[in-house]
Amino acid sequence: MRSASTSRFRRSEPVSWHALNRLILLLICLGLAAVVGLAMIPEWRRLEALRGGLDAKTQERDREQIIQHKQQREVQLLQNDPEYLELVARDKLDLMKEGETIFRLQGAKAEPVPSPMVVAPRK
Repeated sequence: MRSASTSRFRRSEPVSWHALNRLILLLICLGLAAVVGLAMIPEWRRLEALRGGLDAKTQERDREQIIQHKQQREVQLLQNDPEYLELVARDKLDLMKEGETIFRLQGAKAEPVPSPMVVAPRK
């Protein structure tokens, strides 16, 4: 026959081992999750760098599309609008019609054209 003290010991032993096994399993899972997470950090950084590069390329593409649209519009005007063609040709060749006065304005970044100094004779 078994004594009461040994049966009590056997009952409590599996419960404590069961709790210890769960704790060890939890620590193993946490360790594996940490290893996987640390392995993913370089890939996340690479992904962010690629996204930044994609944004820069998208902006560059948008600028190029705007330039292309302007050039296509100018080609269309040159092919189909004789008034625009005349205006561009006169502008590039510095020509003007009779009785026409042309005013050229310089932008803020242009250097000012020096004007000749007029010196009055001394009396």
